[in-house]
Amino acid sequence: MGRIICQHIWNTAPGVTVSSRRAMTARAIYAPLLLSPTLSTANKVVAPSQRSLSTNSALAVSNKRVGTRRTCVRAATCHSDPDFTFKRRDYGANAVDKLIFKVGPSQELPPDDVKNCFDYPRNLQERYELKEMVGSGNYGVVYKALDRATGMKYACKTISKVPRGKNNATPHHLLKIRAEVDCMSTLGASLDAVFLKDVFEDDVSVHLVMELCEGGVLLEERNVMHFTEQEVAQLMRSVFRFLAQCHSKGIVFRDVKPGNFLFTSADRKTRRLKATDFGLAVEYSPGDPPLTTPAGTPIYIAPEVILKRYGYEADVYSAGVMCFQLLTGRYPYWPDMHFRSPTMKDLFSKICKESIDFSNLSNEGVSAAAQEFLQLLLQKNRRQRPTATEALCHPWMQDPGNGGVAPDTPLQGTAVQRLQRFAVNSHLKQHVLTMMANDMLAEGADITQRQCAILSDLRELFTLADTDLSGDVSVVEMTAGLLGKGYSLTQDELQQLMSKMDVNGDGTVDVEEFVTSLLDWHEVQKEQNWQAMVRRAFDKLDLNGDGSISLEELVVFLYPDSYQHGNEDGVVPMEEAMHMMRDFDENGDGRIQWEEFYAALSEGNTP
Repeated sequence: MGRIICQHIWNTAPGVTVSSRRAMTARAIYAPLLLSPTLSTANKVVAPSQRSLSTNSALAVSNKRVGTRRTCVRAATCHSDPDFTFKRRDYGANAVDKLIFKVGPSQELPPDDVKNCFDYPRNLQERYELKEMVGSGNYGVVYKALDRATGMKYACKTISKVPRGKNNATPHHLLKIRAEVDCMSTLGASLDAVFLKDVFEDDVSVHLVMELCEGGVLLEERNVMHFTEQEVAQLMRSVFRFLAQCHSKGIVFRDVKPGNFLFTSADRKTRRLKATDFGLAVEYSPGDPPLTTPAGTPIYIAPEVILKRYGYEADVYSAGVMCFQLLTGRYPYWPDMHFRSPTMKDLFSKICKESIDFSNLSNEGVSAAAQEFLQLLLQKNRRQRPTATEALCHPWMQDPGNGGVAPDTPLQGTAVQRLQRFAVNSHLKQHVLTMMANDMLAEGADITQRQCAILSDLRELFTLADTDLSGDVSVVEMTAGLLGKGYSLTQDELQQLMSKMDVNGDGTVDVEEFVTSLLDWHEVQKEQNWQAMVRRAFDKLDLNGDGSISLEELVVFLYPDSYQHGNEDGVVPMEEAMHMMRDFDENGDGRIQWEEFYAALSEGNTP
């Protein structure tokens, strides 16, 4: 029956050719919106460690599951679909759970009560030798681990029992951890998902020992350059096999994106693509009320997720966005990657209301079969999308030896996307904008309500990125943050980006530099106080108040220490200052006039 249904749905003509296509871009644009973490319970941007998770079972070491139906909150919705009658909670304790899981979700628990709350084994160090750290982020820390008995290498993900910003553990956070373990254990030894080998706990943490994938994330340049459509189809077969397995076992993954798929090795002939990071996965059955908590990486989520009533179909839509990205090097909502980063509201409006334009795909070298496949996956109406199992039956998805029609023409990749606009600005402009951002961040600053809201969002984002609470963001933290939010950058690119954000050159990015580089200055300058803000910055540089900024005043601003220490230390800064002045000094008179200063920072010139 399943095969007949598939054949009926995928009635498409064979024999498709592919034209030469424009260059494919390997990774996403660096922009404030797309850097946004996943969505969670309060329908606001939060860190991966604050994601809303659920479980309906307790996990024993033997992977036996004892559970009850989820706790659902009966509530009327505005949706006319009879399937969407009640709101539901994404997680909940069950009848056999310990009392600490059943108290209020935000209630802080005494440390002694959570030492053995999961009843997982406590002999991690006896079984495994932890090696170097290979990743870190809001979710925890990942180490290489060596099995002492066999010498096999694994990855060990360590998650604190205490949530970020709390002094003690909470039932909410503990259930989130258990949900991740439950979902991974439910899938078992899937060939399309990272295998969870062992779970341990100690007094303060839970440790997940899992398969080590050393081939890197999907959208790394060395992985996607020179792909053919056949290779993309093969990758998407892995993705949809994984989703079909999840859905058959009652799991909605909720975060399908390239950053959550790893290659097992660097060998293109033998490597497999495997899903990882089950931090947003929840258990769900077809008869359950719809999921209502928005979750996922914003650029990949389905319309019904935004509308807060969704199920398995949302994973299929996200996979469609991912497939579109692999085939074209761009997102479905813009004709190329040179777009101004939208607000979350604008992005959600595009996803829910605007039709995706597929008309240019032929010019981009995408075959007719692939275009049909994308159009089916990206239907706004969830009921018109195929299931993951049905998607696997599409002719474009088939192996070439089994009637597959995906062409073998290379998708020729070239350069990766540009760094965020701030990174290409002159050094002087970065310094000036940083000074202006400092003024805006100062207590009692004269800023508008809109500007205050923008800064508040960026402060929150910085707090989430600053995982060690040091007050600045390191390369390691930035790497984890970007990978966790759907970006895929090489180490060289990341170093380049950090060097541009790091205006003062101390090797880290503090909150002022972070805000400066990610602030939407176009929005800021729309406010009525923009000219006054620029004027205050100009007056700070115009030390003698003569209405212009001289080279000497510029050196004092940029290099105060070098200037005070005498000529020997001041020679190089003076040369650099002369070079920087040319970016503002339009008439070449060796001074920066007010009009030149304002023009350099205003419409069309801000990042």
